[in-house]
Amino acid sequence: MDPADSAVRQEHQMCIFLRCKGMYVGKSSGGPPDEFAGDTTCWWCSQTSSAVGPDEDWVHKTACTSDRACYRGPENPS
Repeated sequence: MDPADSAVRQEHQMCIFLRCKGMYVGKSSGGPPDEFAGDTTCWWCSQTSSAVGPDEDWVHKTACTSDRACYRGPENPS
């Protein structure tokens, strides 16, 4: 698999619990988290309300993927 394809797939498959301030401030409509975030964005998990997820690992747009046990994607929210 081409690394660029993997990056695009990962951006669109981030966990539904991943949050950043840009999702709530200054935007009139929702969208994928990358649409709101720059490289210095602070992320948190809405399940734990902290920068650490339920699996006790740090959360980030590149870390909250289907490789984690606590991950819930848009296609499988339950």
